[in-house]
Amino acid sequence: MTLLFARLWTTPQRSWLQPLSGVMNFAPQTRCIMRSFYTVLRLSKTAITLLLCTGLSAQVLWLEEFDGGASTTGFTIDQNNVTDCRWEYAPDSVGIGDFSLDFSGAWPAGPGFDSSFVFLDSDACGGTDVTVQSFLYSAPFSATAPGIYTLAFAQQFRARLESFTSVSVSPDGGTTWTEVQHQVTTDVGYPNPSIVSTVDITSASAASANAQLRFEFNAAWDWWWAVDSISVTYTDIIGIDEFAALPRLNVGPNPTSDVLRILSPMQAGGSMRVLDVLGRPVMSRPFARSLDISGLASGSYTLLALDTSGSPVGSVRFVKE
Repeated sequence: MTLLFARLWTTPQRSWLQPLSGVMNFAPQTRCIMRSFYTVLRLSKTAITLLLCTGLSAQVLWLEEFDGGASTTGFTIDQNNVTDCRWEYAPDSVGIGDFSLDFSGAWPAGPGFDSSFVFLDSDACGGTDVTVQSFLYSAPFSATAPGIYTLAFAQQFRARLESFTSVSVSPDGGTTWTEVQHQVTTDVGYPNPSIVSTVDITSASAASANAQLRFEFNAAWDWWWAVDSISVTYTDIIGIDEFAALPRLNVGPNPTSDVLRILSPMQAGGSMRVLDVLGRPVMSRPFARSLDISGLASGSYTLLALDTSGSPVGSVRFVKE
């Protein structure tokens, strides 16, 4: 939201806007600041007030919970690739061999899970000659608005040998794919409780009007991967002085031509994002103490620090020489 609020003073010779001092906070993540202006006008004496307000707002674009044992947002299971078994929907497709139920196993349970979810258990698929490579696709969605796009999903992955999970994003409706998460060797959310994972997919979505997600499980005669509560959240970060409400990051040198060093403390597992003057993402990296910006064009940029959930927690403007 942007509101204008200042005082305009005029005389027969000139007029100017007198900024009001101070900062006003109306709501969490919303900050209002005063701006000063000067212009020559021929107006009768009057007065108005101008206040510039902006804030960060998050919006869930869609949420898939597989209610009723089916997709409610357009997820589909690939039926064309060669595999001995494919993704299935719980609860109807859960058998006695799934999740080692025949050996005192348990359904996946924990944050984001209920009895309706999607899963693939290669152990229940057959015997030693099993080969599994199955894909689960989201419906296309738009990522054109400038901002941050965060994928979240609840999961349980019981790992074995070289079985792996992969999450990829396509900016062109499935023609090309960029992997944004890969899991192998280590159990995730197993044994219960399951966990909720978040992934920044802004760069991979590439401001596309036809973005798409793909969940792949690849295994032999191994274990399983179960997924529930898949969502994509959009965080609007565009506005007048859009990052005034965030803590200022300590960086240097600024300006710089090659490496920008981050001196502020950061949450482990967080990430960094660089935006151009129009708020468009131009770089995304896992958090590190130094950021190579030598490939950027000369100009002014904003560095955003994001926590593990993808929410902005700090910012600073810097100049690339």
